[in-house]
Amino acid sequence: MDRINVPVLFVIFNRPGNTQRVFEQIRKAQPRELYVAADGPRPGKAGEEKICDEVRSIVNKVDWDCKVFKLFRDTNLGCGKAVSSAISWFFSQVEQGIILEDDCMPDTSFFYYCDKLLNFYKADERVLHINGFSPLVRDKIFGNKIIDDDAIFFSRFQNIWGWATWRRAWNLYSFDVKNIKMENILHSEIYSNEFKEKALDLYNRMANEATYIDTWDFQWALTVWSYHGLAIVPLKNLVQNLGFGPESTHSKHNLFFDVAKAKTINVAALNTPADIENYIIPEFEENIFNYSTSSKRNLLHMAANFGKYLKLKLKRYS
Repeated sequence: MDRINVPVLFVIFNRPGNTQRVFEQIRKAQPRELYVAADGPRPGKAGEEKICDEVRSIVNKVDWDCKVFKLFRDTNLGCGKAVSSAISWFFSQVEQGIILEDDCMPDTSFFYYCDKLLNFYKADERVLHINGFSPLVRDKIFGNKIIDDDAIFFSRFQNIWGWATWRRAWNLYSFDVKNIKMENILHSEIYSNEFKEKALDLYNRMANEATYIDTWDFQWALTVWSYHGLAIVPLKNLVQNLGFGPESTHSKHNLFFDVAKAKTINVAALNTPADIENYIIPEFEENIFNYSTSSKRNLLHMAANFGKYLKLKLKRYS
């Protein structure tokens, strides 16, 4: 394949093994512009400064024709501010791009998938996000019965395990949830009451100092919902999350998602519908909603009902 033209932001910190694996995938796509952002070592964490230096040395090994831009911080900002400010820095310099954290290992086709969709939907303000990870495929849990269509659909739910967006979308973002227009969600007829309860619960958790989580992606989800934005979701999963485990900040283990391997998508055959409302599939929306709530009840519901999603006839993709 040719080199990709779309810029890539690579967010790194203190995991040299994961960083090296993801960097090797970036190398295969050979972006012409690579932006690298690294948070500083945490105070009181013995040996972390040395590990952070080791991680930063990995991305110094760019061996293709590429403009490299670095945002290496001396002090630790924490997960929320470090990542969100890195994305803001990225989009202060580019109009559109791919965002990868150090635990999100994409299939090589992910880069070309994002490149194609970023260009096709760049002026469509209904679309605010492009997923790389897809919660629809669980081949190691559900046997060999997997959906392997090289197709996309649209969802109100977005995932940040390998994704892409535009400056026009990120400019809507608010790190402080108190600036998010929750009334646009709560008074909207397009969202179910269960959806609104989920959104309000997220808002209340992030607005309350006692339940606040040091993150940035909850705010992005609320921002997208408040503008009634849509995310593009591939039927194939294109990104494997390497981050589950004891060293993870938020996700220690998840049976459903740490086994989801990255697949290859045929970008040449990828559909790019303009009538996106017809590509919002209620059955898939239910599946993704259950995934996003992450409760045992909903995960069991996904397992029990996955067969009907596999049997769904997507004539619009034929």
